[in-house]
Amino acid sequence: MPDERYYTWDDPETGVARDALESLPIEEQVEYMKVWFGRYFEDPAQETPYNGREGGYLYIHGGPYDAEEEVRGEFEGVASEEAIEAAVEEVTSDGTYDWAPTSNHPDRIDEGRDEYDEDETPAVTAEALLRRIQEGAKPTFADVGERQQREMVLERLNDLERQLTDLIPQPGEIGHNRPPGSISDEQVAEITGAIADIRSQMGRPQPDVEVVARAGGILERFGRWLASKTEIAVDAFAKGLGDTMGKAAGVIVVGMGTVAAAEAAGLSDDLLGAVHTTAESVVHWLTMVL
Repeated sequence: MPDERYYTWDDPETGVARDALESLPIEEQVEYMKVWFGRYFEDPAQETPYNGREGGYLYIHGGPYDAEEEVRGEFEGVASEEAIEAAVEEVTSDGTYDWAPTSNHPDRIDEGRDEYDEDETPAVTAEALLRRIQEGAKPTFADVGERQQREMVLERLNDLERQLTDLIPQPGEIGHNRPPGSISDEQVAEITGAIADIRSQMGRPQPDVEVVARAGGILERFGRWLASKTEIAVDAFAKGLGDTMGKAAGVIVVGMGTVAAAEAAGLSDDLLGAVHTTAESVVHWLTMVL
């Protein structure tokens, strides 16, 4: 995977060329390799759909990729053997050995070109904006339109929260209204947590954009999961992001067969639409401040 320069978190713009990397101390080589790996590969739990019945991830974007194989393929002959081994050990230290491609991976970029017309621009996502923030992008909050967009985000959050109400046991109730195999308690907790995180930031003079982007990514992944549960192509949710907000549920729920599938899974087209428009409004706000 050719790359003209390599970067670290504290050097996101200048970087080093391959020949310069070769002469650096082992510790610095390791840092450059780790950041390179994080740019192109991610834990499949971040975005890859999971097949609960079969007990494994569905690598719809390519993979799984082996960390050692990928690091060696890029850096063998450039970085020292000791540095390569140390970098692989660090990126796999949490026990992840099978990796999925990020949106920066060439396979994903080529996939995106196939999915869009030549005149279309692939949609921006909260996950992509999170990477920009982690690479050093700084927000500004002086625009009047940005304040208005915050109100839109809060409205969308309120609507999504209303859609989730039937999925959360109320005081005195036992269990929930979800049939087996649909949304789990863990998913409900994760989404309600994301809603709370975004709402808390929208009321601050200077919101933490990393918190908002991370929570927005949770909504995006949940939306893709919902789409897959209702027999819609997994990427239909992502394609809808970036369209006008007025499209709402119509972008995701297509035809009576889809609605029936959603209802059979204990879901609703209103929930799908609420997740979609909430994630979209969060992305719109992030693009305004970054």
